[in-house]
Amino acid sequence: MPVLPDHHPLTAELNILMKQIDAGTYVHPMEIWELAQALREEGAETWADRLAEHLPK
Repeated sequence: MPVLPDHHPLTAELNILMKQIDAGTYVHPMEIWELAQALREEGAETWADRLAEHLPK
């Protein structure tokens, strides 16, 4: 289960997006999907899967 380092740009982007989601702020599904795909490409599948849980069914 690879995890990206704290200084990685995708880590920062994920943290910002998750704070928005947790606060109940609307996040466009495409923004979630694109970040999940970028995380998968970097090998952070677990983070991508957790983020993808916030996509509409």
